[in-house]
Amino acid sequence: MGLTILDDNGQRSHLFLVNAISLAQTSGLLDPQVVINNSVELEERRRCFWSIAIMENMFNLQTLTLGAKSITYHASFKPVSPNATSKGELVSPSSQNIVADGPVPGIIINTLPMFDIFKKAAKYVTDTKNGVLPHPPWQQQSDYAAIQAELLELESNFYPEYRFDRTKMTQHSKDAIEQNWAFWSCWLVNQFMYHTIHMLLNHPFLISLRIAAAGRCPRTFSQSSSDQVVVHSNWIIRLLDLLEEKEVNISDPFVAYCISVANTVFIHYRNAEIQSLRQNAEKGLFKGRQELGELSCLLKNVERMVSITL
Repeated sequence: MGLTILDDNGQRSHLFLVNAISLAQTSGLLDPQVVINNSVELEERRRCFWSIAIMENMFNLQTLTLGAKSITYHASFKPVSPNATSKGELVSPSSQNIVADGPVPGIIINTLPMFDIFKKAAKYVTDTKNGVLPHPPWQQQSDYAAIQAELLELESNFYPEYRFDRTKMTQHSKDAIEQNWAFWSCWLVNQFMYHTIHMLLNHPFLISLRIAAAGRCPRTFSQSSSDQVVVHSNWIIRLLDLLEEKEVNISDPFVAYCISVANTVFIHYRNAEIQSLRQNAEKGLFKGRQELGELSCLLKNVERMVSITL
């Protein structure tokens, strides 16, 4: 399925994912009543379940779901990340993997909830496009407010060892990063996804549609939304600059998607009245287009992203 996605065959990828979910259901993988005593088999089932769950969230499937009961059931025993001394460690290389409360949880466990929020943000985009706008985004009962609250709650509980300033990627050499790429690749996806969720929620194109539907908008909300999307689009460029500084090449179509979202934000702000915003947008757009151009040479499905942001 992964190769199909890279080859830009969305229909076939969707078919494979539907089949995977169907097999998971018939095999009892989603049944909370199934008891597995073998630790090796249990670990395999955990990883299989969460791999399917991640793909479902990234595909933004709304009509076919793994089910709330299955998610709750498997959430009680998420995949076990290797210890710091094991091969292919997935703990922060900047920590000793030990804190006052015990071992530091692996980056995989810390990243899984972000995929669920990303799915909700993707639905927010789809609903806006389709005119499903029951509440203005500044109202407490809106989907915007609900996703923002969930994202902030996740951020407040995110393990400190995996925050940008604590991992200290800037202090690691290219060789060290590549040797521990299993950790850094997952960490980078988490970083890109976090900022992209904020950009999707506050994207000026989407916010303008919601404001138009409401017929009014508090100025404080409009300013706050604008500030957030500028900050988080700039973070995408900051991460790209960091990768360039470390001479680390990436070939992830999801990162390409995050860059394309940032590019559409820059396209909007390069027409801003404030000169500093225009200059920042032009600089960010140039960088983003450059990165997408390089990725399109490796990934066929990125070519469409390049054409959208021209």
